[in-house]
Order: sequence, then C-alpha cells, then structure tokens
Amino acid sequence: MSSGPFEFAPAHDPAPRWVDLYALDELQVNVGIQVRLEQLWLAVFKLPDGTVCVVDDQCPHAGASLHRGHVDEDGCVICPRHAWHFDLKTGRMPDSSIEHLPTYAVRLENGRVLADISRPRPVPPVDPARISEP
Repeated sequence: MSSGPFEFAPAHDPAPRWVDLYALDELQVNVGIQVRLEQLWLAVFKLPDGTVCVVDDQCPHAGASLHRGHVDEDGCVICPRHAWHFDLKTGRMPDSSIEHLPTYAVRLENGRVLADISRPRPVPPVDPARISEP
C-alpha cells in the first residue's frame, strides 16, 4: 500500500549485502590487501589461525592505508603512519575506549572471501581492564 508520493521504510537494519572480495587461497597470513567497492576502501587480512578479517582500509586517525600496516602477534594491525593499533577482529584499539575501526562480517564460500558491506558490525563493549590510565 502506498502512502502518497513517498514510501517510508520501517526503521530497522538494512538487509545484508554480501559481496565477493577475494580468493581465500591468494591471501597471505598477516599481509593485508586493499579492495575498493563503490565508495568503500576495505582491507582484508588472514590471521595465523585462519580467521579472515575485513576492516575499513583508512585509519580513523590520519587516513593512512591500513592494508600496508604490520600485523602483530595479538592480531592487531599497526597503522604505517603513526603506529596506532587496531584489533582486526573487533576494530577496537587495545588501549582506548574511544577510537575504533569499522569491521565487516565475513563468510567463506567456495574458496572466496565475502563481506557484508551493508553496514559495519557493532563495536563490542570495552574491557575496562585493557584500557591504560592517562
């Protein structure tokens, strides 16, 4: 049923939009690759445990391309410009409750990496024990 010249959608999360990003067997452990989709610049990483993570490629601090960053033993990508650390699984900075990096849901199908680009995943709550005092 129409409500005049405008249609109003219910207020809820958008439907998932799964897109094919890359071949799983071409990803190297702890080496990021950049994927551009429409207005999104994404970085894709494969961790030593086999987990594949998809995050925004742009550091929220100074805009550096995170796919060029180093991945440490804790699964954090280190920004190549100012060495900010972001947990690739959660997007959180290990020592901050404020800054975070958008992350995207991932699934693996037929040897391909897919990500839901309809919206970033929610940022998980902060563990107060991991935040350093000023």
